[in-house]
Amino acid sequence: SYYARARAFELGSDPKRASADYQATYERDPSFIMAHYYLGLINFEVHQDEKGAMREFAAMNTIDPGNEFSEIGQAYIDMSLGRDAEALKRVDAVEKKERAARGETDADASWRNPGLSMVWYIRGKIYGKKGDFKDPAKCIDAYTNYLQYTTDKPSAYANRGVAHEALYLQLRFSDKAAAEK
Repeated sequence: SYYARARAFELGSDPKRASADYQATYERDPSFIMAHYYLGLINFEVHQDEKGAMREFAAMNTIDPGNEFSEIGQAYIDMSLGRDAEALKRVDAVEKKERAARGETDADASWRNPGLSMVWYIRGKIYGKKGDFKDPAKCIDAYTNYLQYTTDKPSAYANRGVAHEALYLQLRFSDKAAAEK
């Protein structure tokens, strides 16, 4: 199938061939929304084509209104462009929708759908960077959740390590300041 080959090309770092096969996938089956999702991510990450990415995510919403992967794709773009509050709102809405669909409470962590692991990756990126949402503990938690379900982004391991270091330094200096009082 074109889709399977596109995924292999994408994972093998050949975005040009992956893009062509994702396009071939949805030309043959316009309802195949995941081809739009991955093509949207390639458009944004590789080609720096925000409009092309948004076009793919919008196509997903046309096929399946309110599709969670379309929201995740748009959250990824928001995060990448520094619109962190908007990105967090989107991923929180995806999580809430997923919990409601499964009839689970906020305290029940079993809602985590491996296919929606990007929710955790986006949170980790936001909580790990400088800005209003920087929180090393939340960053570590987000990347740990992400890595439970997927290992396709080695940067998640590195970013979690940096967050561990930041948390250690934060705690070390707060203990030192308390001891000096």
